[in-house]
Amino acid sequence: MKKSKILIPSMGMLMLSMAACVTGTVAWFSANSTVTANGMQVVVKSENTYLLISATNNTATAIQAEGNISAALTVSDAEAKVLPCAPVTTDGDVTNMSVATGHNKVDGNAITVAGAKVTSEATANAVTNWYTATAAAPGASDMKSGTAVQLTSFTNYVIKKTLYLTVAAGAQPCHNLTATATFTQKGSGTDVTAARVMLTTSDSGFKIFDSTTTANQDIKGSNTAITDATVLTVNAYIYYDGNDTKVFTNNATNLTGATMTLSFSAEAKLA
Repeated sequence: MKKSKILIPSMGMLMLSMAACVTGTVAWFSANSTVTANGMQVVVKSENTYLLISATNNTATAIQAEGNISAALTVSDAEAKVLPCAPVTTDGDVTNMSVATGHNKVDGNAITVAGAKVTSEATANAVTNWYTATAAAPGASDMKSGTAVQLTSFTNYVIKKTLYLTVAAGAQPCHNLTATATFTQKGSGTDVTAARVMLTTSDSGFKIFDSTTTANQDIKGSNTAITDATVLTVNAYIYYDGNDTKVFTNNATNLTGATMTLSFSAEAKLA
């Protein structure tokens, strides 16, 4: 009897310790302002010598004067500190972002515009189609009902960068644009599985890339030929996906930094 009295409190403490460990390391999706993922870098290159890229000039002649098939998209320290979020990409997301359902953040920031699916540059650029939320419980990966809230700005959540593509002066027009995104950890112990880059083009191209996406993804959109007198605008939206199971509180420091290499390729368009 004495042994039982001694063991019961000990077992109770053991169970509490186990519970603390479990609730501290599960999937996390929250607007918790103390969690940041920083140190991102972006490198852009063309797989074709005639497909030119600029991060600064947006006219064909200016891009041709640069003559670059690679570009560095500078991400400042201030920009790179982002919090987890997600674009509306499924019917479930649309429901969560519906004014009619009454979903709103606990602190009263109501959803004022129903979210639309992000499938193009127009929908991607609308911050009301992006959201953050709180988990249902410390030990749950699902969203707590009533806590979805629209972003009011990309600041602190999404890094948007713009690229301009054309072909060399006198080169054959090209089409069938594809892209590859390669994610590289910045150091041992870091994790890039929650990192995402969404590419949209002025020609209606659209694709979300993560660390498992295979190479040469189609972003040709309506596939209008790129000539030496025209420019295709490509926007990159870089973020950490709050829905990813790697985004939990105790893993926050491991989300620090990712180098993303964006590679573009196109085919010469024969007359």
